[in-house]
Amino acid sequence: METKTNKMKDNKLISMVEFVSLKANENFKTKNNIIEMCEHFKTCVKYMKFLQKPLTLGMFVPCDEYGNIIEYKEPYEDGTNIKYYEARSRVLFAGFEVGNGYVVYGLMSFSVPYFTKYETTIEDILQYGNPTLTETALKQINL
Repeated sequence: METKTNKMKDNKLISMVEFVSLKANENFKTKNNIIEMCEHFKTCVKYMKFLQKPLTLGMFVPCDEYGNIIEYKEPYEDGTNIKYYEARSRVLFAGFEVGNGYVVYGLMSFSVPYFTKYETTIEDILQYGNPTLTETALKQINL
């Protein structure tokens, strides 16, 4: 039987229903192990809270603390491009880019104001596909 770990190996964002279904189908080490069931429940709650987070542009592309996009620039001789790399380490979804005021993901593009105004939670972006989660996102969910 396929486990959640195997299913999410490609690190794709999935719906809460699919996540709970995967957890329910996992093989427990021992039947009716209450401790293991509690751990599965806690994982489901963490994922639910992750899906309910309000969207920010910094979840998709490197941004400063004010939500301004930080563009990649070739490092100077002293190696300073630290703000970009710090901001990139906070990004939760791979494959998104911003150009000319649009968030671009694959063949789809959305104006930045539209995207952050109308798509209000992480769960809302599932309607556009299953974006890949970064290591930062996986750590937040503890997967």
